[in-house]
Amino acid sequence: MGVTGKRTAVSDAAARVVRASKAAGASRVCVGLGVSTRAHVEEIGRYADGVIVGTALVAALRDGGVPALSSLAAELSGRA
Repeated sequence: MGVTGKRTAVSDAAARVVRASKAAGASRVCVGLGVSTRAHVEEIGRYADGVIVGTALVAALRDGGVPALSSLAAELSGRA
């Protein structure tokens, strides 16, 4: 599906991987490649049990410190 980091769209492969994982017996499946917007979180949340955000949060902290990190976390969680 690619490498981690910011993307403009979620890969359609993610939903296929979640379905295949659950069919193979996984009880919970989370997705986290390139998640950087609330739209990504909402899309992935429709088929996965969790959404993992890494690079976007690290970049926010690096570029704007704790205030930027807090702002992005609020946006991604729908609390902004």
